[in-house]
Amino acid sequence: MVGSPYIFDPKTFLRFRSLYGERLSAPVWALVKAGMAVSVWTVELARRLVGTGVTVNTVVPGVVRTDILRNDPLLVRWLDKLIQPFVEMSAEQGAVAPLYVLLSPEVEGLNGQFFKGTRWGPKRIKVPKGTYDAKIAGQLWAFSEKLTAGNTPSAQLAQPA
Repeated sequence: MVGSPYIFDPKTFLRFRSLYGERLSAPVWALVKAGMAVSVWTVELARRLVGTGVTVNTVVPGVVRTDILRNDPLLVRWLDKLIQPFVEMSAEQGAVAPLYVLLSPEVEGLNGQFFKGTRWGPKRIKVPKGTYDAKIAGQLWAFSEKLTAGNTPSAQLAQPA
């Protein structure tokens, strides 16, 4: 899974009554909520897959130079160009962390962990405590099943204890 899991605590900021974005004050909050949901999903899915031989981890590639801001206001694009040399990585550098998590023997067997790409290579990161909250995970799982209307193989996964 690729996401941005480590900035905000889901226990504080993940609100199920506004997951569709209807109460967002800024579009960036949709990205923040998606990152929180990915982190909670990682932990819950990892828990459900224990004993199956399948593992799940999340990796944040890092700040990768893209053209995503091409339609933003000129000031935003100018600021992005100004900071690029200091914080952004090339696409090739951004690919290192996901490939490391996917292919490295050092990661084999790790389950429910979080990694971040940096210019100096991938590193394991800690996430907020709320990421491990069983109540939030259960709510998110149920919400997701409702959205997918049972069109997932979740019945094959172990049910929460």
